[in-house]
Amino acid sequence: MRAKVRATLDFNSKQQQCRNQILLREVNERVREVAAPLLGARKEGEFLCECGHEACIATIRLDVEEYEAVRASPHRFVMVPGHQDGKVEATPVQGNGRFVVVERSAFREQAASHDPRRGATGERWPISS
Repeated sequence: MRAKVRATLDFNSKQQQCRNQILLREVNERVREVAAPLLGARKEGEFLCECGHEACIATIRLDVEEYEAVRASPHRFVMVPGHQDGKVEATPVQGNGRFVVVERSAFREQAASHDPRRGATGERWPISS
């Protein structure tokens, strides 16, 4: 019985972490909309770590090109190095010392369906600069 309760708690915390990651991605999209016109070529803006941990308030400096590379896939999230959580299935796909990009393997459909750049049909919404 304890194992079943523990599995449910782990699953719920994974679900909450996924929801947090999706929310942080939405906030970063608003930051990008505001910052992009103000940032020149290769100048960095400050974005929130998308690790999904409730207590995390870390920020990451990215230029618009780096941020756009992360957003090319609805399954990718950017975070501070070391904030990846092996319990929430995610595969590192890029890193450079300032940030790491992970691709979610769990909750892929949920991450994609809540991508602020894609409509209900999955088509990509343009982001104006």
